[in-house]
Amino acid sequence: MTVETMEENTMHDIQDQLTRVLETHRTGDFDTARSECAELMANAPDVPDTHFVMGLLIQDSGNHVSAIQLLSRAIRLNPERSDFHDALGVSQVSIGKHRDGLRSFAEAVRLHPENRLAIMHLGLLALRMGLSERALPCFESLMRMGETSLELICLRGQALFKMDRHLEAVEWLHKCLDLSPNHLDAHRYLGRALMQLKRHSEAATCLQTVADAEPGNSRVRTLLGEALMNSGDLEPAETILQEAIDLDHSQPEAHAHLGDVQAALGLTDAPLRSYLTALRLRPSDLGYRCQLGYLLIDHGFLPKAEHCFRMVLRQEPYNVDAIAGLATVLSKMGDPEGALALAEPMIASGTDHADLAHIYAMLCRKLGRSHDAIPVLQRLLNRSRPLHTRSQLQHALGELFEAVGLHEESFEAHKKANDSEAAQFSPTVFAEHVQDLVEVFDDANFPQFPMADNPTRIPVLIVGMPRTGTTLVEQVLASHPNVIGAGELEELQMLARAMPEIIGTETPYPQCVEELSSEVTNHLSNWYTERMITKAGDATRITDKMPLNFLHLGLASLLLPNTRVIHCRRSPMDTALSCYFMHFKESHAFSTNLEWLGKFYVQYERLMEHWHKVLPLPILDVQYEEMVHYPDETMRRIVDFVGLPWHPSCTRFYDNDRPVLTASADQVRQPIYTTSIGRHRPYKEELAAFKAELDRAGVPTDITQTNLH
Repeated sequence: MTVETMEENTMHDIQDQLTRVLETHRTGDFDTARSECAELMANAPDVPDTHFVMGLLIQDSGNHVSAIQLLSRAIRLNPERSDFHDALGVSQVSIGKHRDGLRSFAEAVRLHPENRLAIMHLGLLALRMGLSERALPCFESLMRMGETSLELICLRGQALFKMDRHLEAVEWLHKCLDLSPNHLDAHRYLGRALMQLKRHSEAATCLQTVADAEPGNSRVRTLLGEALMNSGDLEPAETILQEAIDLDHSQPEAHAHLGDVQAALGLTDAPLRSYLTALRLRPSDLGYRCQLGYLLIDHGFLPKAEHCFRMVLRQEPYNVDAIAGLATVLSKMGDPEGALALAEPMIASGTDHADLAHIYAMLCRKLGRSHDAIPVLQRLLNRSRPLHTRSQLQHALGELFEAVGLHEESFEAHKKANDSEAAQFSPTVFAEHVQDLVEVFDDANFPQFPMADNPTRIPVLIVGMPRTGTTLVEQVLASHPNVIGAGELEELQMLARAMPEIIGTETPYPQCVEELSSEVTNHLSNWYTERMITKAGDATRITDKMPLNFLHLGLASLLLPNTRVIHCRRSPMDTALSCYFMHFKESHAFSTNLEWLGKFYVQYERLMEHWHKVLPLPILDVQYEEMVHYPDETMRRIVDFVGLPWHPSCTRFYDNDRPVLTASADQVRQPIYTTSIGRHRPYKEELAAFKAELDRAGVPTDITQTNLH
């Protein structure tokens, strides 16, 4: 027998013994396996497999530092073994040496390109380290070799998602779900990919599946809340984001998204609190600080908003969000020239930023430079935009066209803005709601309802259609030293929405009013009054100028029997045009379609006529055209109606620097003018659909001066 033969036999014996060692280990007799392997390693120290197998045994016990020493010795003895490098990589990754592990897995694959385990290890680690462009070829290679496992399909989708190849990611993740509909990671990453593609409703469905399966996962609830918010499901979004915060209060994203939802729902203080929390958790986030600045603008805290934006600009002098925000603040603070000087250089450089373009357009129109802004907006509108942003820019373009006398182009721009909103409004449902209000608060029922015994005369409600002079009336009153103008408050709307829950009934509002008790009525009256008193300070009157509170005057008469109601009116045709041309921040879906607007107006007229007949509340009708033509007389009548002595400051309402948050802010900063009367005349033909609805219902559309005085 030759020496070579003897060595071969010895190696065969060693291999057989190593095989038995591994079988012993698999039976659970770990101590015996390690003891036998140690003896083999001592008898054959130059055989790399003995160190390799011992390394695997030690690795399996969790002692990765010792395993690395053994596996490294095996590699020194035979550096060409792919499985040695792969095993070494496993232990290196286990003690956090990811880059060393990545090199070991890559070497294993280089030595043996068909080592499927090493390829999978390399792909998984690369994906974990954020090296998706390195992970994807590994998964593709395994599939070419015939691997078709669910996990591999899902991993390929994940890698594509992380490489921003979202359409392809969606395709592969759907393949995974076709084979296994409940695969959570596939739902998780599919939801995230769909969000990137702006397919928010589909994303919410996927993320809801994950949230249901992982009730303690706050992160997935934050993502779900964001998807619901972007798909317009605001109330479910608010609920799910609050759940995320309850699970983990330290998530700044959850607080920020909650603030966005609360703002979209029309809440006042809550969005500010949410963004302040987000900023406290992540103070270096300039995006959060800018958003806080915009919220402060919405609430009229202009100096604080200015401070926010200037803080951002000290760190990033060319932060466009902050520049647009600061320009907006300066404009609202009466410095349009300073605002334009800030915005114009960015516009001239070709900056593509919708908010900046919008404030630039407003400033140009205000300063008589509408021609300069028209091409800027046209250029931005030639690019892809979210629908709400496109609507905002189209409305601004329409205002510019009207300012330069291009009425046909103006109407077309506003029409495109409204069409792009894809708003949802049912005239039938609205008419049924008005009918319910008329039937519940009728001559027979009304005296039977419990009325609060609250004597306060502090609240003054200013109601009517939007764009009928409610802001002007509030500004006049707020210029009186005994009056605070609180702007558009949502308290009455909140109470109406929550009434069934407050009463504890399945009956919807307004029918549930029939179940009100004196105790509940007094409680709600006191709640509303306390909220007003905190805003009023030393004032004896505080105005709530939410125009659509005309829907809630029946409820108001029960809760606030001593309040006063000022009902603002304006020429229906001018009202319609102004609503149709306005980009409302809040949801006034009825204003985006002239037929809807007509049907809404008819029901508004019907309801106000009914309130005049049945409500015990005093209601003062103020005609906008009358106020313009006879301002002193009308203002005195308004002040007298709310029970206050006349004060001359009311005639100089335009000098009042109180924050005005509505679209009429610029108008009430100047003396009364007549140019808005008859604004609809160049658009009579275009407004035919609105007029037809009023004619059909017998509602007059013309108001002449002889009707006014």
